[in-house]
Amino acid sequence: MLARKLQEDYYYEETPQIKTVPYHKRSLKPASRVDNKLRANVMFLVVIASIFAMLITARSSFIASRSYEVTKTNQAAIELEASNAQMRIDNAKLKAPMRIKELAASSMGMSVPEQVYFAQEQVD
Repeated sequence: MLARKLQEDYYYEETPQIKTVPYHKRSLKPASRVDNKLRANVMFLVVIASIFAMLITARSSFIASRSYEVTKTNQAAIELEASNAQMRIDNAKLKAPMRIKELAASSMGMSVPEQVYFAQEQVD
């Protein structure tokens, strides 16, 4: 037996609804795209500038420390030159012929001879 199948048609209509966006999510500007290549280039430049700034700071601190060392060395050299000059004066006083003559006469009982003879070798 063949029976005829009844077809039932269902009609479904969707009613359009108005979408509401909360006020805090509304934007007046259109959404912007993020340029990752530009961002990477800017980050690279910032890193390079930071490295240069660190190098310049390190170099200037190195120069300042060397400057302090040079100043200390120059001050020590000036003090040593003054001490050296004083020692030369003292040495000259100790080598003075009059002082040696007085010291020899007073403490050792020596005297200067009245006549001095020199021996000289004859050269042909």
